[in-house]
Amino acid sequence: MATEGSPLRSARIARSATAFAALVILLAASPNASAQSTADKAVAESLFREARDLMAAHKYSEACRKFEASHKLDPAAGTALNLGDCFEQDGRTASAWGAFREAEDLARRTGDPAREVEARRRHGALESKLVRLRIDVPGQSRVQGLVVRRDGIVVDPAMFGSEVPVDPGKHVVEAVAPGRKRWHLEVGVNPGGESGEVLVPVLRPVVESTGLDPSAFPVAPGPAREPSSTGLGAQRWIAIGAGVAGLLSFGTATVYWMKARSTWSDAVDRCPAYTCRDPNDVALESEARDQSGIATVTALTGLGLVGVGTLLWATAPARATQRETAPAVSLSSWGTGLSVRGTY
Repeated sequence: MATEGSPLRSARIARSATAFAALVILLAASPNASAQSTADKAVAESLFREARDLMAAHKYSEACRKFEASHKLDPAAGTALNLGDCFEQDGRTASAWGAFREAEDLARRTGDPAREVEARRRHGALESKLVRLRIDVPGQSRVQGLVVRRDGIVVDPAMFGSEVPVDPGKHVVEAVAPGRKRWHLEVGVNPGGESGEVLVPVLRPVVESTGLDPSAFPVAPGPAREPSSTGLGAQRWIAIGAGVAGLLSFGTATVYWMKARSTWSDAVDRCPAYTCRDPNDVALESEARDQSGIATVTALTGLGLVGVGTLLWATAPARATQRETAPAVSLSSWGTGLSVRGTY
């Protein structure tokens, strides 16, 4: 009997020792937890009072931050009601609606029917004022590892395609995925306006270099075709423009030469001895000289333009060409695998 009782007594002693140790730890931790809770409540109360003062001064954005901090330290239906009121005064209808709903839930759990009724009334009154935003992500856009955020907060895939309440103003929607380029869009929703909608496109892939030698995957290139010109280049276009302007100048000079010759011929007929007495004859002779001068200047200008155009054309860099290839396939490596790339 003594032999059988010894293990039983040992087990009972061990259980008692364990229970005693747990009790000691609990008693040691309780004062700290209580002190921490009391300190949090004191800070929360101080923040709450500061927020009320800011509300009275119509500094709603600052007041809302104080109310949020107070509510985080010491969640209470009264604080949530004040936070909702602050959000509503600041024009943040969706945030106010959410705060009033939380206040209703807290009041119900703590047995505060007055605040529960008030919170229900406040969020019900905001229902018709809410604006919403829908983020659509088609099937082809849902690539591996896709993460969509709205204003920095991850959007649950279950919310894709659903209209959710948002505060009026601008919102940034972004999408990221491994091996894909980041996409983002800023969208604005106005109070009382229509619901906003954002369509997330297929994210473009990012080609990452791994430093591997492409020659490790040799593939015979397709037969080359004749090079095709990619353009004359800016300098040669300027050269062509100068040449055309020069030719037009020559044409203008020719017209003035012909007019000068005709006018001079009339002047010679009126002044056989090249001595004009009549004022009209003198004016005719002067007009012929002016036309001749214009023709000379225009011809020299045209000659200069043609010369500049010729020089620009001669000194222009060789035209870039690109070699077109027949359809071919090449292999490259990126990330942790291989990719197949084709040219068509």
